[in-house]
Parts: sequence; structure tokens; C-alpha cells
Amino acid sequence: MPIPEYQLETWCNPGANVTSAQAYASIRAALTAPNSGLTYANPEVFLQGSYRSCTNVYADSDVDIVVVHNTSFRRDLSLLPPIQAQAYNSGHFVDAIYGAADHKAEILRALQRYYTAANVKLGSRSIKVTVPNGRIVDVIPALEYRKYLRFAGPTDQNYIMGISFDDASGNMIVNYPKQHIANGEAKNAADRTNGRYKQTVRMFKNARGCAVDRGLLGDDVAPSYFVECLLYNVPDLSFVANRQQSFSNVWRYLWEQIQPDSAVCQNEQIPLFGTSGQQDRVKQYIGHAVRQIMEACGYRLDRQGIRITRANNLFTSGSRYAE
Repeated sequence: MPIPEYQLETWCNPGANVTSAQAYASIRAALTAPNSGLTYANPEVFLQGSYRSCTNVYADSDVDIVVVHNTSFRRDLSLLPPIQAQAYNSGHFVDAIYGAADHKAEILRALQRYYTAANVKLGSRSIKVTVPNGRIVDVIPALEYRKYLRFAGPTDQNYIMGISFDDASGNMIVNYPKQHIANGEAKNAADRTNGRYKQTVRMFKNARGCAVDRGLLGDDVAPSYFVECLLYNVPDLSFVANRQQSFSNVWRYLWEQIQPDSAVCQNEQIPLFGTSGQQDRVKQYIGHAVRQIMEACGYRLDRQGIRITRANNLFTSGSRYAE
């Protein structure tokens, strides 16, 4: 007895797109207006996150907006051969005067001026803004980030462009939102999954939400971004026209074949499982979600802690279910 088709169809539906679009338009207007108070013109303002990726669901329809200052940048030279790293450091660039802290402070002042201080608060990683339609938006002031692949001089260089920003503790966070968006759109394209990838991501995000609501999964386990990246590692052929079959295919791959050492985020620049703690969290997500599905299909938990001896498997133990 599979999960009913009507349930999967409901889980496929996107979240609140109209209010999300209004929220983005409001923030963009605030930061690009002539009287914004910014000391530089034309900031790069763009969406990231589930709304931009069209994988948003009603329970988690976040609006994440990045504001990039492009005249200052941070860089990673670790992939350059020593002679190219030496060439980079030989005086082609000077230290920036305007840094990440300056950028965050300036964006914060501009938003407070536009929305009032009561509607703009500093969070641990972003600026939280309540816009007129009531949506809370995460605004991320960021600097350009360059992961260098080649450097022979200012006119002969190659790098992967991302963003960087500091959290409340001063830790630098690096991400590649444009690559995340492009790779998701490519996987969802007609010649790969024919639009089935993103609707399946929404199904799995909603399944996670149900597991949280039932107390099977902690709210901090496998957040929305992680679920999307996890499914990005599932082969394209798993996403088929029949929703029930797609759901089954993906679960089977995650349970039996996902390789933690080679799994990547959707941006293909950052490993998905950076630590053993992250592996434990995804095991919790998969295990508890499978329990929810099995119980919804009329099975009951019969035994836990069954040893799995298959090589190269994410799991070392599992559970057995009975009718």
C-alpha cells in the first residue's frame, strides 16, 4: 500500500509565491532607491534559497536575498600551483578598505531607514526584515568570493565566483548560490528529469515536515537546503512520471547507494557531508522518514538495530517492519 497519489500531489505544490515575490520587490526597491543612503551605487541584489529555486513549500517558503558589494572580494588560492599563487601575491591587488563589517552595517542602516528599526533585526547569519505584507525576509550582505583555478596575471585568470559573509561570531561563510540555482535548473530540464526533480524535492521537504510534526524528527535535522542538496545526488533516471515510483526510487537510492564521501551540495563546490555529525543528521532524516512512510502504509516497527554488512553503505544498522 503506497502513499496515496493525492498526498504526493499535494506535497508537490509550491509555497506562497505571490507574497514571496512582493517581499523581494520591496527589499530591492529599498536598496536600489536613489535615497537608500548607500555610499555606493547599484548593489547587486538577487534571490537565493527555495523560493528562487522553485522548491519552496508552504511550511518553509523562505525568501533569502543576497546583497553583494562587488568592489571588494575575498579569495581562495589553495588550488593554484605555488608559482601562480606567488604571481597573485606579487602586488596586483591591494587590501580592501571597505570590508564585510562595513557592508553589513551599511545595509542594516539602509533597511532600518526604509522599514524602521522595529522591523529590522540582526540575526545570527542575516538581517531579518519584516516587509509590509508581513513576510519576514532574510537579507544577506555579502562580498564577492573567488575560488581561483588559474592566475597568470590580472588579464589571464580564472576563478569560480561565489559569495562570503560573516556570522554573528565572526566566522566566514562561503557559498555559491548562482551555481546552486543553475545546477538545479539543469537537473530539472526536459533533457534530464523533465521537470520532475523540483517537484520531487518539494515532496521530500513536505515529508520531512510531516516527520517533524509527528515528533519523529527534530526541527533542526536536515533543513530545507540540505534536503534539496541530498536529492541532487540522486541519479536523474530515478525521477520518473509516476510520483509514487519516483518517491520509492529516491528513498531506495538514499538508503542503499548514496556515497557520503562523494556527495556534494547542489552548487557542486562544497561536500554535502562535511562532518560525521552531518552524516548522523541525514541518517536520522532518512530513518525517521522511512518509519513515517512505512507506518502510513500499514506496517509496524518490528525490530531495530539490525546490523547491515553491505560495503560502502551510509548505514551500519537498520529496522525491520512487519504487516
